[in-house]
Amino acid sequence: MLICTYYTPSHAAMAAGIRDNYKACGFTDYIEWTAPQTCPSASFKQDGWNRCTAAKFLHLSDMPADYRKVLFVDADVAIFPGLADWCSQWLDDNPGCIGFGDDLVQKCTGVILFERTYTALDWFLFCHSFCDVMNQNDQDGMAIIEHVSSQINPAGLNIGLEKLPGSIVSNWATIGNKTIWDGERIKMPDSTLLWHANWCVGVENKQRMLSQIVAGKQHLP
Repeated sequence: MLICTYYTPSHAAMAAGIRDNYKACGFTDYIEWTAPQTCPSASFKQDGWNRCTAAKFLHLSDMPADYRKVLFVDADVAIFPGLADWCSQWLDDNPGCIGFGDDLVQKCTGVILFERTYTALDWFLFCHSFCDVMNQNDQDGMAIIEHVSSQINPAGLNIGLEKLPGSIVSNWATIGNKTIWDGERIKMPDSTLLWHANWCVGVENKQRMLSQIVAGKQHLP
């Protein structure tokens, strides 16, 4: 199974954690796409962030339609052994579906689980094209990508869009929090196989959060 990510220089250190650990988590292959620092602040929903997210969809749409199972992750994640097997089983149990991380209020495109079917790749291309149209009209990129694109199923694309269980693909919100993380101690579920450092502002805070998560997982019995 393949795992892939997309990042700019601000997130390179976090991406290294995926690159160093993907085999231990059961993945056979790893792909990374890199780009210049399009978003100067490297912060969610700030200037340049929309362009990074649109580029992510374009990379995904350009993949070969070979029906291979793929997990796409943003760079700000921690992954753990057993993840690839769980992802493969989820895809077997949910044929024709794309799975997303759960932001509670919406699906999150920071974690996307799919098979490289023609339909899935067409859906990614639709999202990229839709982003372009809406951005030309100065619409908010968050509404375009994280909300609109991942909630709708355009006519002619017979595909299911599902949230992945928060007990496996976890974040600060899925464990019961409704405010931005501010350095609190995190009680991650023992069942977690992927932690996404969203609901967290700034690269340094994301790195602090991931360090805490990895250290906590290492000390589980």
